Amino acid sequence: SCEMIEAVGHAHLGEFMEAAEMLLAPGGILVMEIITTPECRYQECLGAADFINTVIFPGSCCPSMHAMLNAMEKHSTFSLERLDNINLHYGETLREWRRRFNDHLPEVLDQGFDDTFIRCWNYYLCYCEA
Repeated sequence: SCEMIEAVGHAHLGEFMEAAEMLLAPGGILVMEIITTPECRYQECLGAADFINTVIFPGSCCPSMHAMLNAMEKHSTFSLERLDNINLHYGETLREWRRRFNDHLPEVLDQGFDDTFIRCWNYYLCYCEA
């Protein structure tokens, strides 16, 4: 199971597919959770700078489904077997992540993160939840 494709960036989707296929056991199944961008906005988003792709995950990109399928077709033997839309549940997940993060602030501070980081991370989680 993998949930990190957004951090790979558009230019490296094919490389990711090649690496995933190479590392997967014979007969194995790759399960991915992906935050996607609607196809109608994808080209515009590729060149845009926003809070997430500049501050939180520099260089990141939420791919479109077409971009993912294209990378799969050109760089692997993977095929899409099932698609589930978990959008309605993701806000709840982010809310829970924020609660757990804030419940452990002493440990966050002990790791060397400061109040600026804490405010930024809370903003990110709220931003995505909305």
